[in-house]
Amino acid sequence: MEKSTGWRATAGSSNPVELIQAFRQAITEEIVYIKTKGRDIQLDLKNGEFITKSLEYFIYRFPLDVPVKVSDDTPVDIYVGKKKTEGLIVTSGDDYIDIAITEDYGLTIHNITVRSDTSALLDLLLKRYDDLLSNGNFDTIGPMKLFGFIEPEPINACDLTVSDSFHLNECQKQVITHALSQEVTFVWGPPGTGKTKTLSVLLNHLIRAKKTVLLISHTNLALDEVIKKFAEDPENRSLIDDGKVIRYGNPSNNDPVIKNFLLDNVNDRIIGVAYQKIDELKRQLRDCEQKITQILIITESPDYRKLKYCEEELAEDENKIAALSEKIRTVKLQIVACYREKNQLETEAEERLKKKSGKGLFRLLGTSPSPKPDAAIDEKILQIQQLKASEKALSDELHYAEINAGELKSDIQKMRERICYTHSLAEDRLIDILPVQLSDLREEFSAIESDIFEIKKEIVKYENFIFGNAMVVGCTLTKCYVDRNLQHCKFDVMILDEASMANLPAIFYAAGRASQYVIAGDFRQIAPIAQSSGPNASLWLKRDIFSQAGIVESIKAGRVDSRLVMLKEQYRMHPKIAGIINDKMYAGQLITNDQTKTDRDQIAALPPYAGHAVVLCDTSKINPWCSYSGSSKINLYSAMLAAKLAESAIAGGIKSAGIITPYKKQVKLIEKQLMEQNIDRKTVSVTTIHKSQGNEKDCIIIDLVEGLPHNLGKQFRSSSIDSDTARLINVAISRAKGKLIVISNNQYFSERLKPGTIFHDLLQEICNKGLVVDSENLLLSNPAISGQTTLSGKAEISPDSKQLIYNATEFYRAFIVDIDHASSRIVIFSPFITRKRMDMLMNPLKAAVARGVKVHLIIRNLKEDKTRADKEKLIEELTLQGINAIIASDTNGVRSSFHEKIALIDKTVFYFGSLNILSQTGNAGTSDYMFAFASPRTIEDLIRYFRIDIILGRQTQPKGRQTTFLKKSFDEEMADAQFGAAIIHLRQQKYKEAVKELKAAIKLCSFKPDYHYYLSKTLLTIDDVTGARKAIDKAIELSPDNVEYREFKTTSGLS
Repeated sequence: MEKSTGWRATAGSSNPVELIQAFRQAITEEIVYIKTKGRDIQLDLKNGEFITKSLEYFIYRFPLDVPVKVSDDTPVDIYVGKKKTEGLIVTSGDDYIDIAITEDYGLTIHNITVRSDTSALLDLLLKRYDDLLSNGNFDTIGPMKLFGFIEPEPINACDLTVSDSFHLNECQKQVITHALSQEVTFVWGPPGTGKTKTLSVLLNHLIRAKKTVLLISHTNLALDEVIKKFAEDPENRSLIDDGKVIRYGNPSNNDPVIKNFLLDNVNDRIIGVAYQKIDELKRQLRDCEQKITQILIITESPDYRKLKYCEEELAEDENKIAALSEKIRTVKLQIVACYREKNQLETEAEERLKKKSGKGLFRLLGTSPSPKPDAAIDEKILQIQQLKASEKALSDELHYAEINAGELKSDIQKMRERICYTHSLAEDRLIDILPVQLSDLREEFSAIESDIFEIKKEIVKYENFIFGNAMVVGCTLTKCYVDRNLQHCKFDVMILDEASMANLPAIFYAAGRASQYVIAGDFRQIAPIAQSSGPNASLWLKRDIFSQAGIVESIKAGRVDSRLVMLKEQYRMHPKIAGIINDKMYAGQLITNDQTKTDRDQIAALPPYAGHAVVLCDTSKINPWCSYSGSSKINLYSAMLAAKLAESAIAGGIKSAGIITPYKKQVKLIEKQLMEQNIDRKTVSVTTIHKSQGNEKDCIIIDLVEGLPHNLGKQFRSSSIDSDTARLINVAISRAKGKLIVISNNQYFSERLKPGTIFHDLLQEICNKGLVVDSENLLLSNPAISGQTTLSGKAEISPDSKQLIYNATEFYRAFIVDIDHASSRIVIFSPFITRKRMDMLMNPLKAAVARGVKVHLIIRNLKEDKTRADKEKLIEELTLQGINAIIASDTNGVRSSFHEKIALIDKTVFYFGSLNILSQTGNAGTSDYMFAFASPRTIEDLIRYFRIDIILGRQTQPKGRQTTFLKKSFDEEMADAQFGAAIIHLRQQKYKEAVKELKAAIKLCSFKPDYHYYLSKTLLTIDDVTGARKAIDKAIELSPDNVEYREFKTTSGLS
C-alpha cells in the first residue's frame, strides 16, 4: 500500500492542482498506450432489432459473436451503407450489444459498421480536466474529502428515523443514518447483501430531506436496477409522475418501469408536442431531401445538360432571327424611302424639262438653267441596289437561322420526350420548372432545419429546467463528463454505485458536482480496468476508490472507520456457497438470512446432484486437452460437459442457469452446444467472468477450461487477496443462488498451484464443502446417444442427435463407415502412427482416394521415434497410395509436439478426443474417448478453431518422402505483423498503405488465404478491379471450401 499523503489518502498530492496533473499524466499514459499498442473498435454488426426510443436516439440490439470490452455510453460513428451517423454504445453482454442511433431505421437493421476510437472517452476526460485547470471553476474541497485528503465533517440531519416499512436489517439502516449525518459514507456491499435495495431506500430519505441527488453508476444495468427498486415503493409514485426523478441517458433494456423515468418520457409529459413537431419536421426534411435528390438526378443527367445547351443555342438563334428580321424591316423601309426620293428627283426633272420651253426668255434675262438631275437619280438607284443586296444577304442569313432554329426545336423536343420517359415525368412542361422547384426546395430544406434547431434549443431549455427541479438525476459515470447538460449542474449528494469498477479520475471529476457522497460497491470484486502497465496508469486507473480513500487499509489494520458501513446479511447464496468465499474474501463476517437458507435448500434439492448445493465435477480421469484459439482457450470436453449439466438443471426444474468461463472463445463454443441441444437461451446464459457481475442465477456452472498441454492461465496464479484472480473468482462463485457446479481438472491444478495461492485455497474449500464427482460417465449417460453407431447419415441415428461419444472399439467401427461414405476430403490429426493400426485403416483410405477423396494425415515429427525407419517407410507407402502424409516440423509447421486428436470427414462429421487415431492399440482404457459432432454449424466452428483450412491451404507440395507441417516461422511472424499493420491502416481508411503491407505479408507467406482476401477487399475499395479479382481467386484457390470468400466474389461483382 502506498504511503498516506493526506488524512487517510493512500496516494497522490494533497494539492488539488498537483493531483489533477497526476490524473492527466495517468490518462495520457493510457491514451498513448492505446494509440500505439491498442486497437480501435470496428464492429460489423448484422440483424439489429429495434428495442426502444430514448430522447433523440433509437436503440437497436445486435447479436455478438465475440464479447467486446467497451464502456457504456461510449460515442461511436455508425455507417449504414455509405451513410454516416452518430451514436452511442448503450451496453453490451457476451452475446449482444445495444447501439443508440440518431436515425430511425425501422424495426430491423440488416447491416451496420460501428467504429470508435477506444481512447476517445479518455481524450474527452483529459479535455475536461484541461478546461478545469484553465478556468479554475471547480470546487475541489468535496472531492478531496472523498479521496481521503481532508477529514469529512458531520452533518446536522433533521430526521434519522428509518421506517420499519422498508424492512431493512440493522446494517442497511446504518447506511441510511450514516449517509444522512456525514459528508462521506462508504458502503461495502458483498454479493447478495441488498446493496441495491438499500440505495433505493436511501433515495427516498434524501428526497424527504430536500436533498438533490446525482445517482451514478459504472454501467447502465446497475443504475437501472437501483431505479427499479425505487419504483417499487408506492410512496414514490407522485415523485415519478411529477418528473422529480429522472433517468438520464439510454436504459440497459426495454423495461417499462424504467421508461417512466426516462428524460424523453418526462419531456413527453411536459413538452411532448415539441418532440412530435420535431419528428414531423424530420419527416418533412427527409421528404424534401428526397425531392431534391430526385430533381438533382434529372438536372445532373447528360440529357438534361444537353437540353439546356440546345435551349441556350436556340435562344441565341431566336435573338439572331429577331435581330435579322428587324434589320430586314429597316432595309426595306430604307429602300422605300430611296424609291420615294428617286421618284421625287424624277418628278423634279420632268418639271424642269417643261420649263425649257421658255429658254429664250432665260437668255434675254441673262440667266442659265439648273444642272441636270441625272447624277442624283443615278446615285439613288445605286443606293437602292445596295439596299436590295443587303436585304437579300440578310434574308439568306435569316433563312439559315430559321432552319437551324427548327432543327434545334426538333432536337429539344426529342430530348424533352426522352427526359420525361427516362425520369417518369407526366408532362414535359415540368422540365421547365425544375430549377425553380430546386431553389424552392432548398429554401424549404433550410427553413425546416432552422425550425428543428429552434425547437431543439427550446428543448434544451426545458431539459435544464427539468434538471433544475429534479430531486434525483440518474446517469452513468461516463455521461457525467461526456454530456454538456450536466457540466454546470450542482447537486447536494452524489451516490456512486459499482464504485469499485470506476476509475479514479472520472470519480474525482463527477464529485465536483456535489458536496456529500455515498460510495457503494465491493472492492473484493472486479477492479477498474486499464491497458497500460505504466506507473501512473497503474496508480490512478487500476486502483479503486476504497483503496485510495484508505478504507481497505483501515479494514486490514482492524481500525474502526466511521465512513464505512458493511452490509453483512446476505440474501442470495445457499450458505454452503457463501461459505466458500466468506472466510477468504470477507473475513467470515457474512451471515445468511434464515428465509434465504430455506429457499435455497429447495434449489439445491433439484438435479443435477439433487441435495447438493456445491459440486466439483472433476475431469482429471478424462484429462481433456485444452487448445488455444487465438489468444483465448477452448476445451471441447468441458464445454460439452457444461452444456449437458445446464440441460440437466433446466430439465430437473431449476428455473435459471448460468455458465461462466474465463475465456471468450469457450463462451462461444458452449453457446453452440446449447444451440444444438435446443436449450432455451432465456433460461441458460453463458458469459465470461467479467460480464457476469450483477447476473445471478439459481444454478451457476463454472467451466475453468484449463488443461494440458498448456500452462495455467495467469488469472489463476496469484496469492494476493487484492489480486484480479481473487476478485474474478469471487464474482463467478457469488452469482449462484442455490447450486454451484465447478468443472475442474483437479490433478492439473494441484500440480501447478501452491497452497496459499487464492485459487488453490478456494478450490480446496469447494472440495471440502461440496460433493466431488468424476466426470467420466456424465456424457456417456446421455440417453440420446444409446444405440447410435455412425454420424455419416447412412446408419440409424436419432434425428435429434448432433453429437456422440465413443470408446475405442465403437469409434473405429463408426469411423470406418464414415470413411466409406466420404466424398471430398478426410483430415486426420494423430500425434502417433503405427503399422498395425494403419493396416486396419489402409483399405478404407485407399478406397476413398480411388473415389477422388483427398486424404491428409498429420502426425508428429519422427525425429526421436525409435521405430523411425519403419514409420518413414510406412509414410512413403502412404504417399505412393495418394495419401498426403504431413509431418510436424518446428521450422515450417504447427508445433512438432502437437497433441490434437482430430478427424474430419467432409463437413459431415468432426471427431475430437483422446484416441490416437493412427496408432491406437485397441487396449484402450475407459478414459480414452472420441466425441463426434454432426452439426454443420458446430463443424464450421471447429474447423475454424483448429485452423484446418489454413493449415491445409498453406501446405507446400511434398518432395519424395519429405513433408511439411506448420509452426510459425520467422517469416510468418513477420507476415502476421505486417497483416496486423494492414488491418490498422484499413480502420484508418489508409488504403494504399494497407495494400503495401498486405503485399509485403503475401511475399513472405503467400499460402495464407486471408491475406489475399483482405488484399482483394482493399483493392476493390480503391477501384482496382483486376487486382481485386486476382487476389480473391487466389484466396479461393488456397481455401476452396470457404463460403465467405465465394460470397464476397459474387456480391462484389468479381465473378
